[in-house]
Amino acid sequence: MSHPESTEEKIGQFYDKLCAQSDLYLALLELAKKQAAEATHEDIDALVMLLEEKKRIVEKIEKIEVSAAPLRQIWKRTRTTSAIPAGKN
Repeated sequence: MSHPESTEEKIGQFYDKLCAQSDLYLALLELAKKQAAEATHEDIDALVMLLEEKKRIVEKIEKIEVSAAPLRQIWKRTRTTSAIPAGKN
């Protein structure tokens, strides 16, 4: 029999999802730099490949966002009921 996940575990999962999103946003930034470089070379095939990669990354970000939504609600409830003063976290 498995035990229900604690609030702390769920918040940990939320944190992990935020980290994964952050990594994907960094990947998007790198692709934007490559895209700018490719644009100067006028290599259409390379630009299309970069756009396809950007699309895949955005789809991953969206999947994480959807899966994180319930965890975000738990985090918000925990945050508003905690003793941490606003602006101190």
